[in-house]
Amino acid sequence: MINFFKKKEKNIFANSESLTKIASLLIHAAKIDEIYTDEEEKIIKKSLLGFDKAFTLVFSAKESLFKSLYPDVGYYFDFKAAAITSISHDQKMFQLILKQDLNQSLVSGMCFSGHYDFDDKTVLTLITIKK
Repeated sequence: MINFFKKKEKNIFANSESLTKIASLLIHAAKIDEIYTDEEEKIIKKSLLGFDKAFTLVFSAKESLFKSLYPDVGYYFDFKAAAITSISHDQKMFQLILKQDLNQSLVSGMCFSGHYDFDDKTVLTLITIKK
């Protein structure tokens, strides 16, 4: 099975002939300006990680937040629903804030902390949501 989707009137697809040994495929496309805000760009640019790693961290942190909150929210929300407010290189931590209400208990202004680590080719991000 090949998963096709349409986002904002743009088709994303793959050639099925080259995918005969793949059971499932999901392609995700995101515009850069949908991933981070101007304020987050300032944090990314002054990060000691360098732009590429800091950008990847922001992307991964927001994805981790989405995956952590989705079971309680029950619907898709995009990258602009939350913003990185800080990155601590010494502690390998980051802070996120919700920029919009997601439901009655997950409201704009709520803050979340996460941890990160890089190896040669991967960034790992972890966010713990307290009950």
